[in-house]
Amino acid sequence: MPNTDDRLAECYQAIKAAMPTKGSDADNAITLLERHVAAWPQRAKLAKYLHLGSRNDQSQAETMRRQAARCCVLLDLVVGGQPPELAPNLIARYSPEPIKLLNQRIESKLPLFNTSNSRAQWHWSNFTAVASRAGDYDSAWPGKNVGNFRYIVFGLPNAKLNAGTSSDDIIAKPDTVRRFFLSTSVITNGKVATYYPYGLILSVPEENIVSTHSKDQATRNYNKNLANPDGSPVFTDLQINDLRANIRGVAAPYDLLPPSAIIQGTTGSEGNTGYNEVTVLGSFGGKEITPLGFFKKVNAAGRNFIRKDSGATYVTPTIDKSIAATGLPVIRLLDNSGLDAPKPGKS
Repeated sequence: MPNTDDRLAECYQAIKAAMPTKGSDADNAITLLERHVAAWPQRAKLAKYLHLGSRNDQSQAETMRRQAARCCVLLDLVVGGQPPELAPNLIARYSPEPIKLLNQRIESKLPLFNTSNSRAQWHWSNFTAVASRAGDYDSAWPGKNVGNFRYIVFGLPNAKLNAGTSSDDIIAKPDTVRRFFLSTSVITNGKVATYYPYGLILSVPEENIVSTHSKDQATRNYNKNLANPDGSPVFTDLQINDLRANIRGVAAPYDLLPPSAIIQGTTGSEGNTGYNEVTVLGSFGGKEITPLGFFKKVNAAGRNFIRKDSGATYVTPTIDKSIAATGLPVIRLLDNSGLDAPKPGKS
């Protein structure tokens, strides 16, 4: 009788057969599935749970169909969380189904995210409550970032994002970010490096964390210009296959590490280099991110941060006024790596 590794190899072959034109996505899905299998407590017994019974003189087409049925059982057990004692019921359900339907089931059941014991450490309670920080930084600038804090932040670029949404749109309606696949960073009082010097502070459900890395992942903030019936763009539950591929393409290369490990590996203490990147889904499975407030960087004199490469102040008086109009708290963060004054011709 084939062992667990044999059965897993058949299942991985079934995934590739189900996605013949999506080679890289299939490979990424298998990488993520392998991590789920490795973490599954009863991995050693998988051969038993995936046994469909003996069948003589089966054709190649029938062999492939049975492998696809077996793969559906595997996905229900190790990704879907079905208890092992239900394996016979799952086998009875999938064994008679045609290959086309089984292949559709495989694509819909494949994992999008990493499985990791570290995911629970991304719970919102492990990050600083913004309301308790508001007002720490006022005109009597203390010359350092006060106290200990840990935030997940999304920097705003003062430009159109991939789907046409602008920073002005997001400032006016911060909840707009719930439609996005976001590139964010974790910052603390000792490491405030971010690519952009202002933006949103977010509360992110642990379930919405896609990937973590102590360096830049080069992820786009918005992947698709989808539209609701009213014409507004939407990015929610990844119901379109190429969006699933985008997410797996980010999740597969990186393990899901705890926030402390990400901060420890982050090399930039300030400025716009050496930052970490954490990708998150604005909405997924009924869980949504929540904008808690804004952050903005200032120098020791309290002036809004000026990036050395652009020579301009990102946070203009107009943007300051727009942020104030939201009523959300604004946390000022000290960053002395910028210019003291704008370059000529910049504001």
